[in-house]
Amino acid sequence: MTTIRLMMPPAKLSPNGTRNRMERHRLAQKYKSDCFHLARGAGVRPISAEGIKMTLTFHPATNRRRDLDNLIAAFKSGQDGLSLAFDVDDSLFDVTHILGDVTPGGAVIVEVSAR
Repeated sequence: MTTIRLMMPPAKLSPNGTRNRMERHRLAQKYKSDCFHLARGAGVRPISAEGIKMTLTFHPATNRRRDLDNLIAAFKSGQDGLSLAFDVDDSLFDVTHILGDVTPGGAVIVEVSAR
């Protein structure tokens, strides 16, 4: 099993975030790239597998109430970055989402195992 620590997605990538499509696109591309590079830095390389089991634990930076559905949607470009790092289509991801404890600075902890 591989564990990858990523930063929380920018709030503006949430469905309740910005309505400016260009700003959203720019943020999504940067977050996708950041997640790709962090995954590669954590030792992720392309694999050949029938699928990947993935647990995403979102650790927000504050106690503010969170909607897990919005966190999942905001993380979509991060998931695309992981897909690039593994060189596996993200339709093959079997993903479980968890809302974890508050962590200074916030983080998304990704636990991955091949099926």
